[in-house]
Amino acid sequence: MASTDPQPPTAPSRSPPPPPSPKPSKLHNLTTRLGRILSASAATPLNILRLIRLILAAALHSPSVTGVLLLLLTRGPARVRARLRERVGAGVAAATRGKASEEEGVRGAVRVLGVLFALGVVRRANETANRWALSGKATEKTKGGAGEEQLGGVASGGEIVVVTGGCSGIGAEIVRALLEGAGRGKVTIVVVDVQVLPEEFEERDEVVFYFCDLASTASIHEACAAIRNEVGDPSVLINNAGIARSCDLLDDDDAYNDRLFRVNVLALFTLVRAFLPAMLAAKKGHIVTMASTASFITPPGLVDYCASKAAALSLHEGLSTELRTRYAAVGGRHILTTIMHPGWVATSLINAWESSLHSTGQAIATPRSVAAAVVGNVLGARGGQLFSPAHAWVVTALRATPHWLQNAYRDGIGKQTVIVAPTVKGKERQMQMQAQAAEKGYEVLEG
Repeated sequence: MASTDPQPPTAPSRSPPPPPSPKPSKLHNLTTRLGRILSASAATPLNILRLIRLILAAALHSPSVTGVLLLLLTRGPARVRARLRERVGAGVAAATRGKASEEEGVRGAVRVLGVLFALGVVRRANETANRWALSGKATEKTKGGAGEEQLGGVASGGEIVVVTGGCSGIGAEIVRALLEGAGRGKVTIVVVDVQVLPEEFEERDEVVFYFCDLASTASIHEACAAIRNEVGDPSVLINNAGIARSCDLLDDDDAYNDRLFRVNVLALFTLVRAFLPAMLAAKKGHIVTMASTASFITPPGLVDYCASKAAALSLHEGLSTELRTRYAAVGGRHILTTIMHPGWVATSLINAWESSLHSTGQAIATPRSVAAAVVGNVLGARGGQLFSPAHAWVVTALRATPHWLQNAYRDGIGKQTVIVAPTVKGKERQMQMQAQAAEKGYEVLEG
Protein backbone atom coordinates (compact mmCIF):
# COMPACT_ATOMS: atom_id res chain seq x y z
CA MET A 1 0.00 0.00 0.00
CA ALA A 2 1.31 3.36 -0.82
CA SER A 3 2.34 5.52 2.05
CA THR A 4 -0.21 8.15 3.09
CA ASP A 5 2.43 10.44 4.54
CA PRO A 6 2.21 13.85 2.95
CA GLN A 7 4.94 14.45 0.48
CA PRO A 8 7.04 17.58 0.87
CA PRO A 9 5.92 20.20 -1.58
CA THR A 10 8.04 20.53 -4.62
CA ALA A 11 9.66 23.92 -4.86
CA PRO A 12 8.30 25.71 -7.87
CA SER A 13 10.80 26.41 -10.56
CA ARG A 14 11.75 30.04 -10.60
CA SER A 15 12.11 31.64 -13.95
CA PRO A 16 13.63 35.05 -14.28
CA PRO A 17 11.07 37.85 -14.28
CA PRO A 18 10.09 39.06 -17.73
CA PRO A 19 11.81 42.22 -18.82
CA PRO A 20 9.74 45.37 -18.39
CA SER A 21 7.62 46.21 -21.38
CA PRO A 22 9.14 49.06 -23.34
CA LYS A 23 7.16 52.29 -23.36
CA PRO A 24 5.25 52.58 -26.65
CA SER A 25 6.85 55.08 -28.98
CA LYS A 26 4.99 58.08 -30.37
CA LEU A 27 5.09 56.43 -33.80
CA HIS A 28 3.53 53.24 -32.37
CA ASN A 29 0.77 55.23 -30.65
CA LEU A 30 0.08 57.19 -33.83
CA THR A 31 -0.04 53.99 -35.92
CA THR A 32 -2.44 52.38 -33.44
CA ARG A 33 -4.78 55.35 -33.51
CA LEU A 34 -4.71 55.53 -37.30
CA GLY A 35 -5.68 51.85 -37.43
CA ARG A 36 -8.59 52.38 -35.03
CA ILE A 37 -9.87 55.33 -37.02
CA LEU A 38 -9.63 53.55 -40.37
CA SER A 39 -11.40 50.46 -39.00
CA ALA A 40 -14.21 52.40 -37.34
CA SER A 41 -17.62 51.83 -38.88
CA ALA A 42 -19.40 54.97 -37.68
CA ALA A 43 -19.14 58.64 -38.61
CA THR A 44 -17.15 58.10 -41.80
CA PRO A 45 -16.81 61.82 -42.74
CA LEU A 46 -15.49 62.54 -39.25
CA ASN A 47 -12.99 59.69 -39.49
CA ILE A 48 -11.61 61.07 -42.76
CA LEU A 49 -11.25 64.52 -41.21
CA ARG A 50 -9.58 63.06 -38.11
CA LEU A 51 -7.17 61.08 -40.28
CA ILE A 52 -6.17 64.25 -42.11
CA ARG A 53 -5.79 66.04 -38.79
CA LEU A 54 -3.55 63.32 -37.36
CA ILE A 55 -1.33 63.21 -40.43
CA LEU A 56 -0.95 66.99 -40.46
CA ALA A 57 -0.29 67.11 -36.72
CA ALA A 58 2.37 64.40 -36.96
CA ALA A 59 4.06 66.02 -39.96
CA LEU A 60 4.07 69.52 -38.49
CA HIS A 61 5.16 68.32 -35.06
CA SER A 62 8.12 66.32 -36.45
CA PRO A 63 9.85 68.22 -39.27
CA SER A 64 12.72 65.77 -38.87
CA VAL A 65 10.51 63.01 -40.34
CA THR A 66 9.44 65.03 -43.38
CA GLY A 67 13.00 66.33 -43.73
CA VAL A 68 14.50 62.82 -43.81
CA LEU A 69 11.93 61.63 -46.38
CA LEU A 70 12.57 64.69 -48.52
CA LEU A 71 16.33 64.13 -48.32
CA LEU A 72 16.02 60.45 -49.26
CA LEU A 73 13.78 61.24 -52.24
CA THR A 74 16.10 63.94 -53.60
CA ARG A 75 19.63 63.36 -52.28
CA GLY A 76 19.67 59.87 -50.82
CA PRO A 77 21.82 56.91 -51.94
CA ALA A 78 20.95 55.96 -55.51
CA ARG A 79 19.62 52.52 -54.62
CA VAL A 80 17.46 53.77 -51.75
CA ARG A 81 16.26 56.79 -53.73
CA ALA A 82 15.26 54.65 -56.71
CA ARG A 83 13.30 52.18 -54.59
CA LEU A 84 11.55 54.92 -52.61
CA ARG A 85 10.66 56.95 -55.69
CA GLU A 86 9.30 53.82 -57.36
CA ARG A 87 7.00 53.08 -54.43
CA VAL A 88 5.84 56.67 -54.03
CA GLY A 89 5.16 57.01 -57.75
CA ALA A 90 3.27 53.73 -57.90
CA GLY A 91 1.19 54.70 -54.88
CA VAL A 92 0.21 58.07 -56.36
CA ALA A 93 -0.57 56.49 -59.73
CA ALA A 94 -2.81 53.90 -58.06
CA ALA A 95 -4.55 56.55 -55.95
CA THR A 96 -5.29 58.67 -59.05
CA ARG A 97 -6.27 55.61 -61.14
CA GLY A 98 -3.53 56.25 -63.67
CA LYS A 99 -4.33 59.93 -64.22
CA ALA A 100 -0.90 60.86 -62.87
CA SER A 101 2.28 59.15 -64.01
CA GLU A 102 4.78 57.78 -61.53
CA GLU A 103 7.20 60.65 -62.25
CA GLU A 104 4.46 63.23 -61.71
CA GLY A 105 3.56 61.49 -58.47
CA VAL A 106 7.15 61.71 -57.22
CA ARG A 107 7.36 65.39 -58.10
CA GLY A 108 4.08 66.02 -56.29
CA ALA A 109 5.26 64.11 -53.21
CA VAL A 110 8.49 66.13 -53.14
CA ARG A 111 6.51 69.38 -53.27
CA VAL A 112 4.17 68.28 -50.47
CA LEU A 113 7.06 67.12 -48.28
CA GLY A 114 8.85 70.41 -48.92
CA VAL A 115 5.82 72.39 -47.77
CA LEU A 116 5.29 70.21 -44.68
CA PHE A 117 8.97 70.41 -43.78
CA ALA A 118 8.95 74.21 -44.07
CA LEU A 119 5.75 74.46 -41.99
CA GLY A 120 7.20 72.12 -39.37
CA VAL A 121 10.37 74.21 -39.05
CA VAL A 122 8.30 77.39 -38.79
CA ARG A 123 6.14 75.77 -36.12
CA ARG A 124 9.17 74.72 -34.07
CA ALA A 125 10.60 78.23 -34.34
CA ASN A 126 7.22 79.62 -33.38
CA GLU A 127 7.07 77.39 -30.28
CA THR A 128 10.50 78.63 -29.19
CA ALA A 129 9.43 82.25 -29.69
CA ASN A 130 6.20 81.60 -27.77
CA ARG A 131 8.07 80.14 -24.81
CA TRP A 132 10.34 83.17 -24.69
CA ALA A 133 7.47 85.64 -25.05
CA LEU A 134 5.27 83.94 -22.46
CA SER A 135 7.91 83.16 -19.83
CA GLY A 136 10.88 85.45 -20.47
CA LYS A 137 9.79 88.50 -18.48
CA ALA A 138 7.90 86.67 -15.77
CA THR A 139 10.83 84.49 -14.71
CA GLU A 140 13.11 87.42 -13.95
CA LYS A 141 14.05 87.98 -10.29
CA THR A 142 11.18 89.71 -8.58
CA LYS A 143 11.41 92.69 -6.33
CA GLY A 144 12.51 91.60 -2.89
CA GLY A 145 13.28 88.13 -4.20
CA ALA A 146 16.96 88.51 -5.04
CA GLY A 147 18.86 85.46 -4.01
CA GLU A 148 15.71 83.54 -3.16
CA GLU A 149 16.05 79.91 -4.22
CA GLN A 150 13.55 78.79 -6.83
CA LEU A 151 12.12 75.28 -6.84
CA GLY A 152 10.81 74.53 -10.31
CA GLY A 153 9.31 77.97 -10.62
CA VAL A 154 7.74 77.89 -7.14
CA ALA A 155 9.71 79.83 -4.57
CA SER A 156 10.99 77.83 -1.62
CA GLY A 157 9.67 80.50 0.72
CA GLY A 158 6.25 78.81 0.71
CA GLU A 159 4.01 79.76 -2.21
CA ILE A 160 0.22 79.75 -1.85
CA VAL A 161 -1.66 77.99 -4.65
CA VAL A 162 -5.46 78.20 -4.92
CA VAL A 163 -7.16 75.31 -6.76
CA THR A 164 -10.89 75.55 -7.38
CA GLY A 165 -12.75 72.24 -7.63
CA GLY A 166 -9.78 70.45 -6.07
CA CYS A 167 -11.74 67.67 -4.37
CA SER A 168 -12.34 65.44 -7.40
CA GLY A 169 -11.47 64.75 -11.02
CA ILE A 170 -8.80 66.89 -12.66
CA GLY A 171 -8.69 69.24 -9.67
CA ALA A 172 -7.80 66.46 -7.23
CA GLU A 173 -5.08 65.27 -9.60
CA ILE A 174 -3.70 68.82 -9.76
CA VAL A 175 -3.46 68.86 -5.96
CA ARG A 176 -1.68 65.49 -5.95
CA ALA A 177 0.75 66.58 -8.65
CA LEU A 178 1.55 69.77 -6.75
CA LEU A 179 2.22 67.83 -3.56
CA GLU A 180 4.48 65.39 -5.41
CA GLY A 181 6.28 67.94 -7.57
CA ALA A 182 6.90 70.78 -5.15
CA GLY A 183 8.01 68.72 -2.18
CA ARG A 184 6.81 68.73 1.42
CA GLY A 185 6.49 72.16 2.97
CA LYS A 186 7.28 74.06 -0.23
CA VAL A 187 3.71 75.10 -1.08
CA THR A 188 0.42 75.69 0.68
CA ILE A 189 -2.44 74.42 -1.45
CA VAL A 190 -5.81 76.05 -0.82
CA VAL A 191 -8.65 73.89 -2.14
CA VAL A 192 -11.87 75.78 -2.85
CA ASP A 193 -14.87 73.51 -3.43
CA VAL A 194 -18.42 72.58 -2.45
CA GLN A 195 -17.52 68.91 -2.08
CA VAL A 196 -15.94 67.23 0.91
CA LEU A 197 -12.14 67.25 1.01
CA PRO A 198 -10.75 63.72 0.40
CA GLU A 199 -9.21 62.03 3.45
CA GLU A 200 -5.81 61.78 1.75
CA PHE A 201 -5.65 65.59 1.64
CA GLU A 202 -6.92 66.06 5.19
CA GLU A 203 -3.78 64.30 6.42
CA ARG A 204 -1.48 66.78 4.67
CA ASP A 205 -0.54 69.96 6.51
CA GLU A 206 0.11 71.71 3.19
CA VAL A 207 -3.56 71.43 2.14
CA VAL A 208 -6.13 73.92 3.45
CA PHE A 209 -9.83 73.63 2.55
CA TYR A 210 -12.43 76.37 2.17
CA PHE A 211 -16.05 75.67 1.35
CA CYS A 212 -17.26 77.88 -1.47
CA ASP A 213 -20.22 77.77 -3.82
CA LEU A 214 -18.78 79.27 -7.02
CA ALA A 215 -22.29 80.01 -8.27
CA SER A 216 -22.63 82.57 -5.48
CA THR A 217 -20.65 85.82 -5.71
CA ALA A 218 -21.13 86.41 -1.98
CA SER A 219 -19.72 82.95 -1.19
CA ILE A 220 -16.66 83.63 -3.38
CA HIS A 221 -15.96 87.00 -1.72
CA GLU A 222 -16.30 85.43 1.71
CA ALA A 223 -13.90 82.59 0.87
CA CYS A 224 -11.34 84.93 -0.74
CA ALA A 225 -11.35 87.26 2.28
CA ALA A 226 -10.82 84.28 4.61
CA ILE A 227 -7.94 82.97 2.47
CA ARG A 228 -6.17 86.34 2.44
CA ASN A 229 -6.63 86.85 6.20
CA GLU A 230 -5.88 83.31 7.39
CA VAL A 231 -3.42 81.93 4.83
CA GLY A 232 -2.06 84.87 2.86
CA ASP A 233 -2.12 86.28 -0.65
CA PRO A 234 -1.98 83.51 -3.28
CA SER A 235 0.70 83.70 -5.96
CA VAL A 236 -0.93 80.99 -8.13
CA LEU A 237 -4.62 80.75 -9.03
CA ILE A 238 -5.80 77.62 -10.85
CA ASN A 239 -9.37 78.16 -12.08
CA ASN A 240 -10.21 74.50 -12.60
CA ALA A 241 -13.79 74.05 -11.37
CA GLY A 242 -16.62 73.73 -13.83
CA ILE A 243 -19.96 71.98 -14.27
CA ALA A 244 -21.50 70.32 -17.32
CA ARG A 245 -24.28 68.04 -18.43
CA SER A 246 -25.40 66.67 -21.78
CA CYS A 247 -28.64 68.35 -22.75
CA ASP A 248 -30.17 69.49 -26.05
CA LEU A 249 -30.90 73.20 -26.28
CA LEU A 250 -34.70 73.01 -25.97
CA ASP A 251 -34.45 70.59 -23.04
CA ASP A 252 -32.18 73.00 -21.14
CA ASP A 253 -33.51 75.57 -18.67
CA ASP A 254 -32.71 79.09 -17.52
CA ALA A 255 -31.84 78.12 -13.96
CA TYR A 256 -29.16 75.65 -15.03
CA ASN A 257 -27.77 78.00 -17.70
CA ASP A 258 -27.44 80.71 -15.07
CA ARG A 259 -25.66 78.39 -12.65
CA LEU A 260 -23.34 77.00 -15.34
CA PHE A 261 -22.19 80.44 -16.48
CA ARG A 262 -21.74 81.62 -12.89
CA VAL A 263 -19.49 78.65 -12.10
CA ASN A 264 -17.68 78.30 -15.44
CA VAL A 265 -17.25 81.97 -16.34
CA LEU A 266 -18.35 84.67 -13.87
CA ALA A 267 -16.55 83.01 -10.93
CA LEU A 268 -13.28 83.28 -12.89
CA PHE A 269 -13.70 87.06 -13.20
CA THR A 270 -14.41 87.42 -9.47
CA LEU A 271 -11.44 85.26 -8.42
CA VAL A 272 -9.01 87.08 -10.74
CA ARG A 273 -10.12 90.46 -9.38
CA ALA A 274 -9.73 89.15 -5.83
CA PHE A 275 -6.16 87.82 -6.12
CA LEU A 276 -4.48 89.64 -9.03
CA PRO A 277 -3.77 92.96 -7.22
CA ALA A 278 -1.49 91.22 -4.68
CA MET A 279 0.32 89.39 -7.51
CA LEU A 280 0.93 92.70 -9.28
CA ALA A 281 2.25 94.25 -6.08
CA ALA A 282 4.64 91.32 -5.58
CA LYS A 283 5.51 91.26 -9.31
CA LYS A 284 5.04 87.51 -9.26
CA GLY A 285 2.08 85.28 -10.05
CA HIS A 286 0.47 82.70 -12.30
CA ILE A 287 -3.18 82.41 -13.35
CA VAL A 288 -4.33 79.12 -14.92
CA THR A 289 -7.63 78.75 -16.79
CA MET A 290 -9.14 75.32 -17.44
CA ALA A 291 -10.90 75.62 -20.78
CA SER A 292 -11.52 72.84 -23.33
CA THR A 293 -11.29 71.99 -27.00
CA ALA A 294 -14.97 72.90 -26.72
CA SER A 295 -13.70 76.50 -26.77
CA PHE A 296 -13.36 76.02 -30.56
CA ILE A 297 -16.02 73.41 -31.43
CA THR A 298 -19.71 73.30 -30.47
CA PRO A 299 -21.31 69.89 -31.03
CA PRO A 300 -24.98 69.21 -30.24
CA GLY A 301 -25.93 68.45 -26.65
CA LEU A 302 -23.24 70.67 -25.09
CA VAL A 303 -24.14 74.14 -26.36
CA ASP A 304 -24.17 75.90 -22.97
CA TYR A 305 -20.95 74.21 -21.85
CA CYS A 306 -19.12 75.05 -25.09
CA ALA A 307 -20.29 78.67 -24.90
CA SER A 308 -18.90 78.93 -21.37
CA LYS A 309 -15.54 77.50 -22.44
CA ALA A 310 -15.34 79.92 -25.37
CA ALA A 311 -15.92 82.69 -22.82
CA ALA A 312 -13.13 81.28 -20.62
CA LEU A 313 -10.76 81.43 -23.61
CA SER A 314 -11.73 85.06 -24.22
CA LEU A 315 -11.06 85.86 -20.55
CA HIS A 316 -7.61 84.27 -20.74
CA GLU A 317 -6.69 86.12 -23.94
CA GLY A 318 -7.96 89.47 -22.66
CA LEU A 319 -6.29 89.04 -19.27
CA SER A 320 -2.96 88.12 -20.87
CA THR A 321 -3.14 91.16 -23.16
CA GLU A 322 -4.04 93.59 -20.37
CA LEU A 323 -1.18 92.29 -18.22
CA ARG A 324 1.25 93.09 -21.07
CA THR A 325 -0.25 96.49 -21.84
CA ARG A 326 -2.56 98.12 -19.27
CA TYR A 327 -0.75 96.70 -16.22
CA ALA A 328 2.79 96.46 -17.61
CA ALA A 329 4.07 99.38 -15.53
CA VAL A 330 2.81 97.90 -12.25
CA GLY A 331 4.15 94.36 -12.59
CA GLY A 332 1.84 92.91 -15.24
CA ARG A 333 4.69 91.55 -17.34
CA HIS A 334 5.77 89.40 -14.40
CA ILE A 335 2.44 87.54 -14.21
CA LEU A 336 2.21 84.26 -16.12
CA THR A 337 -1.00 82.97 -17.68
CA THR A 338 -1.73 79.42 -18.82
CA ILE A 339 -4.81 77.97 -20.48
CA MET A 340 -5.48 74.25 -20.85
CA HIS A 341 -7.74 72.78 -23.55
CA PRO A 342 -8.44 69.10 -22.78
CA GLY A 343 -10.33 67.00 -25.30
CA TRP A 344 -12.33 64.03 -24.05
CA VAL A 345 -11.29 63.26 -20.47
CA ALA A 346 -12.28 60.17 -18.48
CA THR A 347 -14.68 61.95 -16.12
CA SER A 348 -18.37 61.38 -15.33
CA LEU A 349 -19.34 63.72 -18.18
CA ILE A 350 -18.56 61.15 -20.89
CA ASN A 351 -19.86 58.03 -19.13
CA ALA A 352 -22.89 57.73 -21.43
CA TRP A 353 -20.82 58.18 -24.62
CA GLU A 354 -17.65 56.27 -23.76
CA SER A 355 -18.39 53.23 -25.92
CA SER A 356 -19.16 55.45 -28.94
CA LEU A 357 -15.95 57.41 -28.42
CA HIS A 358 -13.86 54.24 -28.20
CA SER A 359 -15.48 52.69 -31.28
CA THR A 360 -14.61 55.72 -33.42
CA GLY A 361 -10.98 55.93 -32.30
CA GLN A 362 -11.28 58.99 -30.08
CA ALA A 363 -8.39 59.63 -27.69
CA ILE A 364 -9.63 59.79 -24.09
CA ALA A 365 -7.15 61.44 -21.73
CA THR A 366 -6.89 60.69 -18.03
CA PRO A 367 -7.40 63.43 -15.44
CA ARG A 368 -3.85 62.73 -14.24
CA SER A 369 -2.28 63.47 -17.63
CA VAL A 370 -4.17 66.76 -17.92
CA ALA A 371 -3.16 67.72 -14.38
CA ALA A 372 0.48 66.83 -15.04
CA ALA A 373 0.64 69.24 -17.98
CA VAL A 374 -0.90 72.07 -15.95
CA VAL A 375 1.33 71.52 -12.92
CA GLY A 376 4.36 71.21 -15.22
CA ASN A 377 3.74 74.79 -16.35
CA VAL A 378 3.19 76.02 -12.80
CA LEU A 379 6.29 74.40 -11.30
CA GLY A 380 8.36 75.20 -14.37
CA ALA A 381 7.32 78.89 -14.36
CA ARG A 382 6.00 78.66 -17.91
CA GLY A 383 2.93 80.30 -19.39
CA GLY A 384 1.19 79.29 -22.59
CA GLN A 385 -1.62 77.38 -24.25
CA LEU A 386 -1.79 73.63 -23.61
CA PHE A 387 -3.77 70.89 -25.36
CA SER A 388 -4.51 67.35 -24.27
CA PRO A 389 -3.81 65.34 -26.35
CA ALA A 390 -1.02 67.54 -27.71
CA HIS A 391 -2.13 67.21 -31.36
CA ALA A 392 -5.57 68.67 -30.53
CA TRP A 393 -4.20 72.13 -31.33
CA VAL A 394 -5.31 71.42 -34.91
CA VAL A 395 -8.93 72.18 -33.89
CA THR A 396 -7.98 75.86 -33.56
CA ALA A 397 -7.86 76.03 -37.36
CA LEU A 398 -11.38 74.63 -37.81
CA ARG A 399 -13.03 78.03 -38.25
CA ALA A 400 -10.68 78.82 -41.13
CA THR A 401 -11.95 75.81 -43.11
CA PRO A 402 -14.98 75.81 -45.48
CA HIS A 403 -18.39 75.65 -43.79
CA TRP A 404 -19.19 72.22 -45.23
CA LEU A 405 -16.08 70.87 -43.56
CA GLN A 406 -16.95 72.51 -40.24
CA ASN A 407 -20.48 71.11 -40.40
CA ALA A 408 -19.23 67.61 -41.19
CA TYR A 409 -16.89 67.71 -38.20
CA ARG A 410 -19.53 68.95 -35.76
CA ASP A 411 -22.15 66.52 -37.09
CA GLY A 412 -19.69 63.66 -36.66
CA ILE A 413 -19.05 64.58 -33.03
CA GLY A 414 -22.81 64.78 -32.54
CA LYS A 415 -23.13 61.13 -33.57
CA GLN A 416 -20.50 60.19 -31.00
CA THR A 417 -22.27 61.94 -28.14
CA VAL A 418 -25.66 60.29 -28.51
CA ILE A 419 -26.47 58.95 -25.07
CA VAL A 420 -26.48 55.17 -24.91
CA ALA A 421 -28.97 53.54 -22.54
CA PRO A 422 -27.01 52.61 -19.38
CA THR A 423 -26.74 49.07 -18.07
CA VAL A 424 -28.45 48.05 -14.82
CA LYS A 425 -25.24 48.80 -12.92
CA GLY A 426 -24.92 52.11 -14.77
CA LYS A 427 -28.50 53.04 -13.85
CA GLU A 428 -27.83 52.31 -10.19
CA ARG A 429 -24.71 54.49 -10.25
CA GLN A 430 -26.63 57.25 -12.06
CA MET A 431 -29.41 57.20 -9.46
CA GLN A 432 -26.86 57.24 -6.65
CA MET A 433 -25.11 60.32 -8.08
CA GLN A 434 -28.44 62.10 -8.61
CA ALA A 435 -29.48 61.36 -5.02
CA GLN A 436 -26.14 62.70 -3.69
CA ALA A 437 -26.51 65.86 -5.77
CA ALA A 438 -30.07 66.39 -4.57
CA GLU A 439 -29.06 65.87 -0.93
CA LYS A 440 -26.15 68.35 -1.15
CA GLY A 441 -27.95 70.85 -3.34
CA TYR A 442 -25.32 71.10 -6.07
CA GLU A 443 -24.10 69.32 -9.16
CA VAL A 444 -20.87 67.39 -9.09
CA LEU A 445 -18.11 69.69 -10.29
CA GLU A 446 -16.47 68.62 -13.53
CA GLY A 447 -13.06 69.64 -12.19
